[in-house]
Amino acid sequence: MRILTKYVISELFRPFIFGVAIFLLVFIGGRFLFEITKLLVEKNATFLQALLLFVYGLAPIFVWILPMATLLGVILGLGRFSNDGEIVAFFTSGISLWRILLPIIVFSSVVSITAFCFNEYVVPFANKRVAEIEREIARAGNEQENIVTKEERNGEVQFVLYAKKLRPQEGILENVVAIEFWQSKPTTVLSAKRALWQEGKWLFQEGEMQTLEGKNISRVYFREKAVLFPRSPEEIARGNINPEEMSLRQLARYIRQLRLSGKPFASLLVYLHRKIADPLAAVVLAILGIPFGLKPYKGKSIGVGLSVIVIFIYYVVWHYTAIIGEKGLLNPYLSAYIPNILGIFAGIILLARSPK
Repeated sequence: MRILTKYVISELFRPFIFGVAIFLLVFIGGRFLFEITKLLVEKNATFLQALLLFVYGLAPIFVWILPMATLLGVILGLGRFSNDGEIVAFFTSGISLWRILLPIIVFSSVVSITAFCFNEYVVPFANKRVAEIEREIARAGNEQENIVTKEERNGEVQFVLYAKKLRPQEGILENVVAIEFWQSKPTTVLSAKRALWQEGKWLFQEGEMQTLEGKNISRVYFREKAVLFPRSPEEIARGNINPEEMSLRQLARYIRQLRLSGKPFASLLVYLHRKIADPLAAVVLAILGIPFGLKPYKGKSIGVGLSVIVIFIYYVVWHYTAIIGEKGLLNPYLSAYIPNILGIFAGIILLARSPK
């Protein structure tokens, strides 16, 4: 039986590696080459910066590619058995379908564990480095342009700040606009040529304050006005916390902080459970691929085509359930796991109708 397990896994492994290469080339050709060229030509990035962005940018792609390659490996591997009559030979020699499928489940489980570890330890670091390099490219010297940041309390926006340019080391914002809100409605708009960070507050200079009261707008011009926006130049330069740069444990801790402070966290909860659900897609797609692989097909092109169709349907469901969950229209737990639940359910139904 150990010989059978090794034999089945070896037949899955070769098309799996082929799938990794094919899907990786698709992602590189369809996305990265265009973005890297744009950075070199339009953003004046150095070749080293573009190369590092290319390398680090591949990390999150692998979490998607591994399940896709698993599906292709299952369809092509089992398809080879079916085309050569080995599936029939297994059955006639007393080997059950479930015994043949056990190595597939083991193989896809190993891929899922690999994808989870990669997503937990490599991807956050890679995403963080991508963000740092992009900030280096975006700023000239220590400058950053088109800054937008906001403050929320109990799920409501309290303050939005926009600046044309930020010089964090000098603590200066240029061409700055700040909007204060009350019950989700703007009440005050401040605009100024510059703002200086002094003693824990921003001093707006040479500006105008507009007070909005219904349809009435009153304007007051000022030379200098203190604004109690709590973020320092360094905090604004770092930007908002990005969940893609967090591990599972860090994200769970951050969500607990948001829960205690009364800030919204539903979209982050979806992302948290997607970090668990996405690597499991390797097992789900393997189960979905088994019934298709048991049918004999002529040529690998049909197997590749079936893989693309299944992947497309799976990730369409994945995409829209994520949107619905992040909008709060669906339970975040269901939003994260519905694609896998539906995939396993469909795979079991198709497998039950396959010859035993």
